[in-house]
Amino acid sequence: MTSSNFIQTCENIHSYTEPKYAELFRLIGRQPDGVHSLVHLRADILKFLPEIESPAYVERMSESLRDLLATWFTTGLLQVERVTWQSPCEIVQRVSEYEAVHRIRNWADLKRRLGPYRRCFAYTHHMMPNDPLVILHVGLVDNISNSIQT
Repeated sequence: MTSSNFIQTCENIHSYTEPKYAELFRLIGRQPDGVHSLVHLRADILKFLPEIESPAYVERMSESLRDLLATWFTTGLLQVERVTWQSPCEIVQRVSEYEAVHRIRNWADLKRRLGPYRRCFAYTHHMMPNDPLVILHVGLVDNISNSIQT
């Protein structure tokens, strides 16, 4: 068997064994807002998976979608941008909505967290620019603090 025949055989095996939904996921991901839709689809699958009586097929679908999203959300494809009070309102609103540890009480609290001696960074994907994947808050101090409260 020549190397070109071997490569063709491998490609044939891959095309016959890959589930049809894998190609569908890739096609959806190429559409406007498609990646965003797939992220929410995976969240829905994970949410309803415990309620499914025979979950094996859905688990395989979820794993396939997870693997595809992992290739799209590798570190090299993420952008880091500083979030300030002057950032687009969609990003500033997401900072407020996504805060799970120290709830943001009001607009004044949010403005303080984006103000002087503080930095806020958002990791975004070019296919979801206004929907940060990670938000990082940093407080600037003169020396190392003993507590996060200081």
